[in-house]
Amino acid sequence: MCASDLESYARAWVDAVSNAPAVAQARHLYAGQGAASARATEERCGVELQFVSAGLGVISADEVIPLYDLTVSKLGPGPCHSLGSSATPSAWWSALCRARGCQNVLAQMIKCRDDLAIVALPETYLAMIEDDLCSLTEEHMAKLRIIVARKAKVPGRLRQWAIPYDSRLNQLAGARSGSVSSLAARAAFHFISLIREVPTLLDIDAQRAEIQRLLDAVTPVVKPVRKFASDDQILSAILAMKSDERWGRSYTLGKLRNELGIACEERRFRGIFAQAEACLHGSCERL
Repeated sequence: MCASDLESYARAWVDAVSNAPAVAQARHLYAGQGAASARATEERCGVELQFVSAGLGVISADEVIPLYDLTVSKLGPGPCHSLGSSATPSAWWSALCRARGCQNVLAQMIKCRDDLAIVALPETYLAMIEDDLCSLTEEHMAKLRIIVARKAKVPGRLRQWAIPYDSRLNQLAGARSGSVSSLAARAAFHFISLIREVPTLLDIDAQRAEIQRLLDAVTPVVKPVRKFASDDQILSAILAMKSDERWGRSYTLGKLRNELGIACEERRFRGIFAQAEACLHGSCERL
């Protein structure tokens, strides 16, 4: 793959989504615990909510956007899957921004603001916007607070502005509990609530130390030991729950883990649950 292939892909993609019908505001279209936590932060703290989208760039929560299906995961769908290993998330972000007629869009937004810019993204998306954020001067970079999971890889220049959280977040007073995949967004809810309640907590070292103090005061929860089950066994368990009116992906995963004691990683579960939905619609093929 050469750079022109990625540029062509980006231009074609932008043309496609520009001509697609807009269906809903971004705040209502994005789902999951992370998006719910972002909305809760907006409502509770009065922050300006922006989404970083691999398909649309940086978009306001108020913007009415189309349905789309693109990811920077190598599993696709998207350029990193279609164009090979040299189509990195960071290269795609740059190509997407150019196709939309802008460059380093996040950096430009941060330069124009006087207040803090709280960035709360999963590791893959943080890698995607790395070059954008690293184009900031040290003066403007000081406005950043990058909320991350403790084990997340944070690019070198950005590391000094990172505030790490871990699974003990679930036990902090006033925090939103949830899965590891939504930790950054849920941690941002806690962090922004904290600095609003303690307005004298301005320095990043003091902020980081306070977060660490709160986490260290928590007694870690002992993880339950769950048993392995094959995909076919999990599919059967999901289908056995179908008469429950609460039946849905989050509910069945919780019941599978907490009541049946079965171990199942969230990404694996999504695929099996999709198979269960297909079964209920008469197109089931056993795994």
